[in-house]
Amino acid sequence: KAQNLGEALYEDPILLKSDGLPTYHLANVVDDHHMKITHVVRAAEWMSSTPKHLLLYQAFGWEPPEYAHVGLLQDSSHQKFSKRKGDLSIRRFEEQGIFPEALLNYVALYGWSHTKTNDVMSLSDLIETFDLKFTKGNTVVEPHKLVYLQKKYAAKYAYENGSQFESLVDRVLGEIQQEFKAPSWHPDLVYLNHLMDNDLRTRLTDVLRGTAKNYTNPKDFFTNYKYFFYDQPPQELHSGDVPEGTRTTLMGLWPQLRTVNATFRDVPLEAWTDDSLKEKASTLVDLISSMLKETSSKEIYKIIQMYLRCAVARGSSGPPMHTTMAILGRDTCLRRLDELADLLDSDTRGINE
Repeated sequence: KAQNLGEALYEDPILLKSDGLPTYHLANVVDDHHMKITHVVRAAEWMSSTPKHLLLYQAFGWEPPEYAHVGLLQDSSHQKFSKRKGDLSIRRFEEQGIFPEALLNYVALYGWSHTKTNDVMSLSDLIETFDLKFTKGNTVVEPHKLVYLQKKYAAKYAYENGSQFESLVDRVLGEIQQEFKAPSWHPDLVYLNHLMDNDLRTRLTDVLRGTAKNYTNPKDFFTNYKYFFYDQPPQELHSGDVPEGTRTTLMGLWPQLRTVNATFRDVPLEAWTDDSLKEKASTLVDLISSMLKETSSKEIYKIIQMYLRCAVARGSSGPPMHTTMAILGRDTCLRRLDELADLLDSDTRGINE
């Protein structure tokens, strides 16, 4: 309602509804007072309601909290985020496998700025660093920042090798076991049958430790690194599985690359370790460099790594090849190397014919 013209205009808001329940304005003030809230930080859209709230505090004879108003959080199309959007629910992030610490870190960074060189901050770091130096205007939320933080926390858990890393292993193990029941991405691929339950967990732990810096969620992990857990039957590896450019490069150097298989076959089981395999790869660079004197050692190293990744990791990204081979084991690696060698032999015969 408004008083007569010439006098100040003021709003006479409804505080109690006809059913006796309080409206937001009354409930908010009473609740904050009894919760002993000292500071309220809220979106700028509530600024127009602040005078009402201050008057209510005055009417009750209570000390009001300090108020600060910040810009809205917006999506990439500059629309206000809403709690009614399903992707913004905590449950949704939990289902996606987002770490609570990463989500807290992500949300806490918006609306203000800090002087640290690193955005990765624990709750105690955030408490110590937080400043009421708010960002002017609205803030566009960047989903890729959450992915970045997720990777950083996964790497941190792997390095610390504590209970949080064990929980991560458990979560991903559950995803892999579900895939074993019905591999939807390729029903013809076979589970590496020598991996029993305990061995599976050990392998998963090793792979996670080697790839943690790129970890996003359990589903993506399995999609990216399934070659550690499933195998193609030998007859399923054909020319189409090897990119044309890669196949052309490998075939051009196939006479020299034959030594790769022989060199790794000479490594006994007890010496099939990360460090030993790394040393063997260096030996191969020297050996093939002596055959191809016009090609730099750096280029030969890249070609050897291409060959190994194509054979052992089926061309997929992952840990360094010596680490990948150590995790997969001698038998699996030698068999996969032989399968690619057979394919290149077949392609070479086809060209010669």
